[in-house]
Amino acid sequence: MRSRYRVVPLTKARAPQAYPLVQGHFPGLSLSAWRAEVARRLRVLSLPSGVLVVEGEQGYLVGIAMYRTERTAVGGRALVVDCFLALSLVDRRGVAAALLEGLMQVARSGGCGEISAFVRCERGADIRSLPVDAIFAATFEQAGYGAGGFVFRKPLT
Repeated sequence: MRSRYRVVPLTKARAPQAYPLVQGHFPGLSLSAWRAEVARRLRVLSLPSGVLVVEGEQGYLVGIAMYRTERTAVGGRALVVDCFLALSLVDRRGVAAALLEGLMQVARSGGCGEISAFVRCERGADIRSLPVDAIFAATFEQAGYGAGGFVFRKPLT
């Protein structure tokens, strides 16, 4: 069955079109800061990074994932997903599945042995009951992923 979605790399020219998708995930992020972040991720580096977007049938953006590649402690590579958003009003599961498949293709082509995806939450959240988005969790769990730990963070201001 052909997917109704197309997963493509975000280009600098389309960065403003994707900005509304990330505004809720990164409060306070300005359009100029978003453009700079996209440009930074699109530069050719020794360890690739980038942004994938999901286009719906009409060409509208309905999902986005930001990723980077890191070396692992044992000398391999891991694709690290900083942001994973499926924003369709009618088919978030389909958008999330298409986005994860796109990330798996990027990981395979980049020689990555694993994918790590981070779930952002409010500072001070109780780690015993993190408010993980159900679609995010279901998409990754159905693909064989499991929790691999927690990330503790504190803004240094």
